[in-house]
Amino acid sequence: WDYGLNEHGGVAGGLESYLRHAMYMERRPMLIVRDSADATPRRDLIKGYVASGHITDHLLLHLDPASEPFLEISPEKRRPPAFREWREFGSPPNAPGRAPHHPAVAEHGVMGRAVGMHL
Repeated sequence: WDYGLNEHGGVAGGLESYLRHAMYMERRPMLIVRDSADATPRRDLIKGYVASGHITDHLLLHLDPASEPFLEISPEKRRPPAFREWREFGSPPNAPGRAPHHPAVAEHGVMGRAVGMHL
């Protein structure tokens, strides 16, 4: 879940509401949050809940530092397959959600691999 898509300006209230609800559930869900350089309030919020022991199963995905070196490789055909066509969406050209801040197909694949390695 990338709270940055709906909590602009570093507001972490929606995430905190979710965390408070989740920590009282009989079966707490694993928390997977997409992190970014400008997500400091959300990151600090999660760190606080982890430090207090209220969150025990979590994963913050911050892929930019790992992805950027591969995305700088030119020409694109020299990149590892997972980093080719990085901004190609699987939806029609005029479909909603094709925004620069939304991950496209390849980025979703890299996120899935990162989660898989974590698990």
